[in-house]
Amino acid sequence: MSFKLGDPPYKDDKIKVYKVPMEEGVLGKANNAMASSDGFTIHINQKVNDTPTFNKVVNHEKEHTDQMARGDLGYNDDVVVWKGKEYSRDNMPEGDHDLEWEKEIYDKQKRQQILQVIKKVKHTGVKYDNFQEDVGSWDKYGSEDYSTNYDISDILDD
Repeated sequence: MSFKLGDPPYKDDKIKVYKVPMEEGVLGKANNAMASSDGFTIHINQKVNDTPTFNKVVNHEKEHTDQMARGDLGYNDDVVVWKGKEYSRDNMPEGDHDLEWEKEIYDKQKRQQILQVIKKVKHTGVKYDNFQEDVGSWDKYGSEDYSTNYDISDILDD
């Protein structure tokens, strides 16, 4: 089945994003249309209807376009090329977190999530209802704001 892509209903920076029919279990694909003037495009499964999932898939596929722009990732119907090494797509578990190009993205996203959580932790000095003074209190353990007293390299595993 073929179909013609019209003007993209969504744009992410300069990457065109289209919602299209896709095979079951596939949420998105990053494409490098070097043969046309389109450049990079992202296709999102038309069944993705909630905004958080849509944004998550676009961000993930955008990382793949960055990998392609760097020259680290490329693919066709038969192979995926990652940093010069070809991987056959026969029986490849597409999207598997252990594939090197996927692992790079999932590791990066995990580091970003850790940073987001750290940035949200803040000592306000306000004690909540039923605060147990003898278990853990600002008086007992000090009033330092530990949310900003850290070295990020101690938290991230590179």
